[in-house]
Parts: sequence; structure tokens; C-alpha cells
Amino acid sequence: MFIQDKNFNFIEIEDKKISGITQDKFVVAFDFDGVVTNPHKLKTQYINELGYGITPEQCGRHVCIDILGIPIKDYERGTFRSYTESPDKLPLETDFKENFQKIRNLEKIALFFVTSRYDDMLQHLQEYTKYHKIKIGGVVNTENKPKTASLKSVNANIFVDDSPKKIWAIMSEDSKFCEKCSLILYRNIANKSEENPCPSRIIETDNWNNLADRIIKEYQKFFATFSKSSSGISR
Repeated sequence: MFIQDKNFNFIEIEDKKISGITQDKFVVAFDFDGVVTNPHKLKTQYINELGYGITPEQCGRHVCIDILGIPIKDYERGTFRSYTESPDKLPLETDFKENFQKIRNLEKIALFFVTSRYDDMLQHLQEYTKYHKIKIGGVVNTENKPKTASLKSVNANIFVDDSPKKIWAIMSEDSKFCEKCSLILYRNIANKSEENPCPSRIIETDNWNNLADRIIKEYQKFFATFSKSSSGISR
């Protein structure tokens, strides 16, 4: 895992130090690409430069590969290029900054990016957070492996991702963990046609204003419950 120094540079730390960041805190973990950033127009452009004619609504992995039959190597080439575009060209999601700051200002909260990015994409992530001055408690990259273990390592109370498939993989791998960690599917232009694999358990939102409201509501409920249980013990 990585933390940031005062200049937003990434510093790798040992896993045993994570508890010092998360102890007695409400922990929210976010996917990065498609939740924090909005790469869809760039992704569409770069895939189309390889000889295709997709729209932003068709730029998701499921549609590109499973429905349109675009070869994986071309899809991944366009995706990698869009995800690692220079910070001045790759836009943030609408209303991200003010809402992220609102969440960060809460007391006893720890925020993490838990991303599928590979090691060779971390330098870009560092430069992107530095460019936009995004202060985060920690960054975990899974190299496109399941995120369950990483979420458990940071003791996440909420996880936000824009991939229905990856959220479902977490539920399938450890349903008990998902009883304490709320899973939120972030809807964007690329995934709006994909089904929610478990509507009764997976919360949906399609903008950062609603996402922040949902996180704050869960945060308040968590500490209200914690306060009641502590009061009961003291008696």
C-alpha cells in the first residue's frame, strides 16, 4: 500500500501499518478510473483510432468485447491510453472535488483508492493526484486481481466501484464481509446498460452529489450505532 507525503508523492508502507491509519475510523474505499475520473470520451476516441466506430455508451469492457467483438488487445490499448492520459486532458468526474472534500472533512474518516491499476500505472496516478491536489489516506493497486483482500486489509465500511462484475466478484468471494461493507455501484455513461447483479444488496448512484449524501448518511448511522453500543458497555 502507498500513502502520500505532504507533496502528494507516494510512499510505500508495510501492511502492518494500515491499522494505524484506519483504527477507530469509518473507512471508505473508491475505485479510481470511472469513479474519480471520467475517461469515457477519451477512451472512445482512442479505441476508434484503432479502426472502430463506437460511442461513449459502448466503451465499457462488456459491450466492447462481449457484444461488439472488439479484440481484447485493442480494447486494452485504448483503455490504457485513456486512463493514463495527462492530468490536464483526463477530466475528473463532475462535482467530484467539492464532494470528495466534504467527505474528507468529516471527523474519524479514512479514504482510500483501491484500484485495479497495474504497477506501471501508479506513476500516472501519483501525478494525477498531485496535479489536482487530491489528498487520500492510502492507495492500493490490485493489478486487476479481485479487490476483496485489499478491502478487508483496510477494513472498508463502504466500497464504490463502476464495475458490476467486480462488485459481484467481491460478494461471491466473501458474502460475510459484505454484511459490514456497503457496496455502491457508480453509474456512468459506459456502464448504464449493464445489469446490477444484486439490486437488493448493491446500492446505485449516478453522480457525486448523491454519492456524498449516501456516504455521509452511512457514516452518521455507523457512529450512532457505535455510540449506543459504547454507552451500553459503560453501564
